[in-house]
Amino acid sequence: MKTISKLLSLALACVLTFGCATTAFAAESNPEDVNNNEYTVVEQEIPVVFEGTGDEGNASIVPMAQGDQEDFRLGSIGYLSNCGRTPKFKCWVTGGSSSTQVMFRFKTGGGVNYGPFGPVNADGSEALYKSFIVFDSDDAWEFTAFVSSGPNNGNLVCHVQQY
Repeated sequence: MKTISKLLSLALACVLTFGCATTAFAAESNPEDVNNNEYTVVEQEIPVVFEGTGDEGNASIVPMAQGDQEDFRLGSIGYLSNCGRTPKFKCWVTGGSSSTQVMFRFKTGGGVNYGPFGPVNADGSEALYKSFIVFDSDDAWEFTAFVSSGPNNGNLVCHVQQY
């Protein structure tokens, strides 16, 4: 059994060695065609094609909404779109006291729920930072929040910013 194992290992090593050598040989060029003192730079323009915008003459790329911010009252829902597949969010709450603690929930456009995350003080003195990598989303996110402890004075405003 050891002999068969050694022969298979040797055969695999040979295949890998010759496979790498073939690739290296194919990448080499004819020395007569190469002038070592000159380099040739080839520039190529690649057109960008927009699909399904309806107004192809005025089509543009919409970047991720970095810096966009959504402010919503506690009990309401906040929305951000154009967040991409790797969004990073900063969340904080104002309008309350440091004894009021607020938790956040996140939901992707694909229906995946995350959270609750937190808590953060309701006086704006601290923030929650969360980053995600998602595959099942249409780049839109939905945010909700709730008081986990402390008094709710009815004036709490939640803030979510994509950074």
